Amino acid sequence: MKKIIVSIVSFAAVLVFASGASAHNQGCGLGDQIFPGADSVLMQTLALSTNQISFVEFAITSGTSGCVPPRSFVFNDDLTTYVAANMDNIAKEMAQGNGESLATLAEMMEIPVDSRSRFNTALQINFSSVFSHEGIEAGQVLENIASVAHNNHII
Repeated sequence: MKKIIVSIVSFAAVLVFASGASAHNQGCGLGDQIFPGADSVLMQTLALSTNQISFVEFAITSGTSGCVPPRSFVFNDDLTTYVAANMDNIAKEMAQGNGESLATLAEMMEIPVDSRSRFNTALQINFSSVFSHEGIEAGQVLENIASVAHNNHII
């Protein structure tokens, strides 16, 4: 009997704490589309379960079912570290439209060799969008570079 009471109290506590959780805890995917605005524990659980048994990986990579596809699959610690350590050279070479640091960046971002000239030109034209303000951080520079490459159909 004691185990039953402890179980009921534990379950009730979970419901109380979970009811304060915000909507969309289940992430994106088919479940999010079937149960839009799921704001109860039961509905969020159903949405999450549906997401897990559906093809959520496809939804993420394709940008369907309420998911936002990643801009690039190449962002990693090495790339961020490289940009942070070489921001001045990258900025200078980006303004010129070519250079060794820019070539290394394109290689690390896995820009196809036949698209690297377009990549350099797009970055040169959009320099002020990439380095949008003084003191910009490496991560934001990478996001801006990815946006330029994406908008110019390079990646």
